[in-house]
Amino acid sequence: MADGGGIKRGGMIKQSVRTAAAAQKTVMHDVDLGAACMVCHDCNGFELHFWRKKCKHCGCSREEHNIDYVPGWNRPKAKLIQSEEDNVKAEKPKPAKKRTPEERKQLEHQDPAHDHDADQCTGLGDENQIKNFALLNDKRNDMYGQGRDAGEAKHDHTGKVCQKCTAPSKTFVAGDKVIEAELSDGTTIARHEACFCCANCKEQLAEYNFYEYEKDIYCGRCHAEMFMPRCAGCDELIFDPTYTVAEDKKWHLVHFCCWVCDVDLCEKQYAKDPESNPVCLPCYNEKYAIVCATCKKPITAGDKAMRAGELSYHHTAECFQCKVCKQGLENKKCVQLQDGTYCSECFHKVHAPPCVRCKSKINGEFVQVKGKRFCKKCFTCFECSTPFTREEKKGAYPIGEKLLCYTHAKAAKKAEIAAKKAAAREAALRPKDAAKIEGSSQEARKVNDHRSFVRRGTVTMKNKAPAL
Repeated sequence: MADGGGIKRGGMIKQSVRTAAAAQKTVMHDVDLGAACMVCHDCNGFELHFWRKKCKHCGCSREEHNIDYVPGWNRPKAKLIQSEEDNVKAEKPKPAKKRTPEERKQLEHQDPAHDHDADQCTGLGDENQIKNFALLNDKRNDMYGQGRDAGEAKHDHTGKVCQKCTAPSKTFVAGDKVIEAELSDGTTIARHEACFCCANCKEQLAEYNFYEYEKDIYCGRCHAEMFMPRCAGCDELIFDPTYTVAEDKKWHLVHFCCWVCDVDLCEKQYAKDPESNPVCLPCYNEKYAIVCATCKKPITAGDKAMRAGELSYHHTAECFQCKVCKQGLENKKCVQLQDGTYCSECFHKVHAPPCVRCKSKINGEFVQVKGKRFCKKCFTCFECSTPFTREEKKGAYPIGEKLLCYTHAKAAKKAEIAAKKAAAREAALRPKDAAKIEGSSQEARKVNDHRSFVRRGTVTMKNKAPAL
């Protein structure tokens, strides 16, 4: 039921883009102009592309911006499951729900407004296409429904089976949140809330909105694509009998064009941007061409390129060469590091250290322990030469500069502990011995001083004896 350009649905009016434009006193193209992008940080605000459902500044879709409203849909009131008690006493309309940006994004993606509102479609070329659009819209409205919380409807499903549950036990237990949905043939399905999802894309249905098709439920986007193809450029359903197919996607003839400058690409060579969108060759060379790691010049579209790890090179001997010996690397083994690409021989000379045990170059497999490399034949116990394995107590135990087996490592550890204890005892006894030695030295000095004094006194007395 229309009301001032809005659609009355479930007791509340949802705006159409025309109503929103009138309320904002702007043209329909400028609705939500300047809305902040929730993905990009350098977007200047939402500005709708003249036919794509994307922002001109950042390329993100409309639903990825913090939009102010959720557009209405030209379809009847949702079919809700109601018990006899509900029919006797009608519920009061619920107040409009305040949705988060993430919830609005999910609603916009699962059921695009341009699948229902011809005013938002740029691909409808004539009256016949507009008529077919309206017929399909009416047909899909009859397949639309909305699930309902069984707890609010006071329906007990304990012990019953969930039709789409992937858990080992598919039966409902007390406390499970169950969602009911009534199909067109009068049957009622009941599923766990997490299982109430689209049969095609497997996304959980936002606010339990669904469309029925062959006794299963789908989101609006997947449901519409069962009847008409969707243009990968404008995201609208294609009602034109003539369209093109490229990159496993379908396009309006006028919408298969460069993602940067909008030049037509039908029957022309093109490249793909990092998100696999079609781009003309000049725009690709200017914006997305990869730089050669050797000559630092762009690898333009159509040029052959070689790739080693994260680095790309022109497919020439002058560019794709070893950083050390300057020999071409095509059809040769090479190693790529952050600073360049090396042939196998030069890499071992520059970056591969020798085995710390036998001091020979490591060719092939090696084992690295605490930053030290061991060739496979040297990865044995330093004492008994037992090879190390991954079995319990048969691995390598680093003790000092050596790798030991469990037995010798245990013995070495015991010897180390015993040596530490002996050193501790020696350190504890050393101060007492030093004190005894110091005391003995002081007593010896006192005795010697006394004896020296006595000798000196005797000599003095002899010198002072009276003469006869």
